[in-house]
Amino acid sequence: MSNFDFGAAQRRYVDLLVSQGCNVQPGQHVLINTEPSCLELVGLAAEAFYRRGARYVDTSVTLPRVDRAHVELCSPNRLTFVPGWKAVQIDQLVDSKGCMLAFRSQDEPDLYEGFDSAGMARVNEMLVARREAVKRWTEEGVLQRQVGWCLAGPPSPKWAAKVYPELSPEEALAALWREIFRMTFADQENCLELWAAHLDRLARRSALLNSRKIRELHFVNEALGTDLKVGLSPLASWVSGRKQTASGIDVCLNIPTFEVFTTPDWRVTSGTVGLTRPAMINGSLVEGLRLRFEKGEIVEVKAERNGAAYEALIATDPTARRLGEVALVGVDSPIFQSGRVFQHTLYDENAACHIATGMAYTVGIEDGDQLPSEKLDGIGFNRKAKTHQDVMISDETTTVRADGQVILEKGRWVGELA
Repeated sequence: MSNFDFGAAQRRYVDLLVSQGCNVQPGQHVLINTEPSCLELVGLAAEAFYRRGARYVDTSVTLPRVDRAHVELCSPNRLTFVPGWKAVQIDQLVDSKGCMLAFRSQDEPDLYEGFDSAGMARVNEMLVARREAVKRWTEEGVLQRQVGWCLAGPPSPKWAAKVYPELSPEEALAALWREIFRMTFADQENCLELWAAHLDRLARRSALLNSRKIRELHFVNEALGTDLKVGLSPLASWVSGRKQTASGIDVCLNIPTFEVFTTPDWRVTSGTVGLTRPAMINGSLVEGLRLRFEKGEIVEVKAERNGAAYEALIATDPTARRLGEVALVGVDSPIFQSGRVFQHTLYDENAACHIATGMAYTVGIEDGDQLPSEKLDGIGFNRKAKTHQDVMISDETTTVRADGQVILEKGRWVGELA
């Protein structure tokens, strides 16, 4: 790595996010959401957006420690207050059919560590109020595909120290950057071509799964006691990282991405599942989580650490206990191959098969954004959810069957899906 050009790799990474992640078009409005550690990247991204013809690049900066102070110290009647400008910012983005680049770097990975059940309930109440204040983002931007977006997770010093505790702070940050460059091909000069070919491979896998008309997935991991069945509706559609907005613009919602996913029929989820990786829930790392489903809803939760964070999450409303997504990821994923647990949902969800409680995505249903609400309800689409939380459920000892046929054995894709 002595001759490695870090600056060039970083610029390739940012260009990938702008050109294939957001795929900004001339005259398009842009919003960049960020944490403080990414401000230098925000500048690079803004330059790239403007070079591609963006009309205006807006920004929104989240300060994690201010959020904690709000939860701990604000008066109870102000916990759910959200200033009106936040809704106006999202309204402008949706009305203009713009695009969003979100940097999620976990500047404070232990932000709510040690909060009890009541504390985590306050955190969740605050976050739900903020999502509700900008609900047009979900209802129109996401579910009606009016806005293109890309989620990225550049390193922050404190997060890197969590991933590489054996290294010095400087070495840890450099090591995490190298891993992210490798996962996104930004360490290679033909990064954009390699990433496009990777998305083509994921699209092929999605098409093969769609051709099978799968109605049930069965996850088994004897070591963890996993025996989980997830039902799919006849309208379920397998999709991958590349999506198309309602305006016909191809975007990549997450970078990196190694998953193929669909929207389940929440009503027929049953069985037990043990997590194979910790889950970062609203600023708390939940470890040793086990869930039991009956008639489509979580009826039992056990955790070795920080279980209160997950309990608070699924207590948000009835939909928070129901599935909104099921995704398949093989152990060929370079994130899994790294041997690291990244304690960041963007990365860990792309290292393992996962399920998500809460909001379902219309992209996982045939013509889902065109279907009336009663039709969505009739196929078990988890509508009106205010949360969406992924948890990882596979590793190299997991088997996944589709309608009885093995499609992942010991975590590895089999047959034509490999």
